[in-house]
Amino acid sequence: MPDQVSEVHPCGGSVNQVLPKWVCRVLLAGMFVVIPTAVNAASLVIETGAGLTRFYAQQGDTVEVAVSVDAEGEILTGVELFLSYDRRLFEAVDRSPEPGIQPAVGASLLGDILADSLLTPSDSLGLVHYAEASLTGGVVSGLLLELQLVVLGDWTGSSAITAFQDSSRHRLSVYTVSGSEGLTFQFKNTEPLLYANLPPVIMPPDTILIQEDSSALVDLREFASDSESPADLLTWEVVSADANISVKLKGSL
Repeated sequence: MPDQVSEVHPCGGSVNQVLPKWVCRVLLAGMFVVIPTAVNAASLVIETGAGLTRFYAQQGDTVEVAVSVDAEGEILTGVELFLSYDRRLFEAVDRSPEPGIQPAVGASLLGDILADSLLTPSDSLGLVHYAEASLTGGVVSGLLLELQLVVLGDWTGSSAITAFQDSSRHRLSVYTVSGSEGLTFQFKNTEPLLYANLPPVIMPPDTILIQEDSSALVDLREFASDSESPADLLTWEVVSADANISVKLKGSL
């Protein structure tokens, strides 16, 4: 099935800030020649709006995703990102009143937004394509873009929202630097944002008072919470205890 594309692009589309066509050709043509890293490789961080790199959300929830760039001392002149997610789990929210789907809210970290589009190469793969560029460049650090994903269904295991790399289709998450015209560089050590089941959390009281040679019954359900299951459905086990204390679990837990 051919890609479904909705795109804002100054080289032949409508956008608030438009660069001359020769500038677009120079900037975007260079993004197809890639070497692994620059001298001081820039970094890319993908997290939730709350700063988490691992999250769980229920069906119908809207997840805020934030992508930040740190130039690490490099003078960046361009950034291009293909952010991938599983279309069976998430639906990207259109953030623009303009025709087509434009899921990213750009921070104009470099200045000029060259691309803001949604690509759907398959039933399972969604790609948010976003690019910025600047003729003068800058040593930048901060938010590149924000987007919203709506959770379509429950999931067991984990699923990654990450920077996509596919050289065969010229879909590469890269950046350009001043003084290296015609070359692009990959971001260093980019970690994915993981949608996954979260472990239960137990918050016991600071002190449980037990008289010597006696016992106490504590209802652990009062102190347990889990994103996916109520406390009654959790499975408990004793993993460690003081040698002088006997701990036993009773009831359905």
